[in-house]
Amino acid sequence: MPIIRKGFGDSWLDLAATDKTGSAGATTRKEIPNAPGFEIEFEAQLNTGYIQYPLFLDWDPTQFVRGPENTEPTVLHLAIQKNRLVLQAPAADNTCQQESDGTVQHLYLLKFVSEKSVALYLGGGEQALCQLDMGIKPVSGRITFTGTGWVTRILVTGTQLP
Repeated sequence: MPIIRKGFGDSWLDLAATDKTGSAGATTRKEIPNAPGFEIEFEAQLNTGYIQYPLFLDWDPTQFVRGPENTEPTVLHLAIQKNRLVLQAPAADNTCQQESDGTVQHLYLLKFVSEKSVALYLGGGEQALCQLDMGIKPVSGRITFTGTGWVTRILVTGTQLP
């Protein structure tokens, strides 16, 4: 189970290591469209005691119920691994991989840049690491963090939040 703990002026989501490392997670209650202009920004870092296990962010359509028994990627899947980032858009069969140190806290930004396209930025950079076609038009969905590590400063912005 994820735990919200008080830190040094911040609170963070602690996705604790368990026997089933992919089962710890938290899903947003609010629906977030994958529409142009929407952004998901967060800071994340792997738990260095369990660096063999990735930390995931998934964006799923509202009708998809993510949980320990339902872990298949749907529309957008970001895996933060020890030495790389893997952004996938399974509906369009698109993948982007970039080298990155997952054991260090980074600022991640996913921008929905067009009707079917998403871009990934790292560390507040001006240039996208990659941009993928998601294969579907804008619909409402939810984001889920699963795996082992820490997530802080989750910020979702857009033109019309639900």
